[in-house]
Amino acid sequence: MNIKKFFDSIKFKRNTCELSLTFDEFMRKETNRYSPSYARRMVSIHGGEYLVESKESGGILLFLHHGSFFLSGGSIKHKLGLDFNLIASRRNLNFIPSDEQKFWKNVHRRSSKLYENRLIYSDYGVRNILNVLNHNIFLGVAVDVQEKGYNHRTRSFQFQNKCLFFQTSAERLAILSNKKVFGMVIVYNFQKKIHDLHISPPLLPDKSFSATQSALEFMGSIIPVDHSQMFHNLNKLFSKSSGVSD
Repeated sequence: MNIKKFFDSIKFKRNTCELSLTFDEFMRKETNRYSPSYARRMVSIHGGEYLVESKESGGILLFLHHGSFFLSGGSIKHKLGLDFNLIASRRNLNFIPSDEQKFWKNVHRRSSKLYENRLIYSDYGVRNILNVLNHNIFLGVAVDVQEKGYNHRTRSFQFQNKCLFFQTSAERLAILSNKKVFGMVIVYNFQKKIHDLHISPPLLPDKSFSATQSALEFMGSIIPVDHSQMFHNLNKLFSKSSGVSD
């Protein structure tokens, strides 16, 4: 099936969560199509010049699990020609059914191939992650992550007029590696049938985590308020601290 037929087969009802194929199902099916050419053709990048201007230093790309988030790095790699990787979690795979484990392991494998890098996992340790950042890579770090049995450092942030508790790891890594932070969010455009990837201007990290707050404000201005493309329920899962206060 070619790309046009694939998207024509996805019958979305705009601006509602009542989809003939939910966005989660669409995103899952789409992972089978990941390739350099797909990432180039199906993603429109807004603000990519900020990354190109920082290509000699790299940086931290702070994101939420929204839209086809694994595809973001593919477009950065194959449209902008920049080295990209992300921190993924495999700890939670131990607590999901075997068919789900298999699916996500395959997604990790496809994404690694798309980025032309072995994925970095959250259990690698800070020192190993910093060694990767020393190679001036752009590293995607999600802040809406909870891992069962692990108390990550979190604090409260404002997101779309809600007080939510997110990890501070992205900005702490930026401080330790002397890198800038960029907000990153991808949204599927129902009218154009492409993904819009938005990159914020560079943000300077500090111990008050102002860069994280600014990145969240940037993403919050773009993400639809119905959260129909969100991977999980932010307001339910992150309304209380699940880790150690930062």
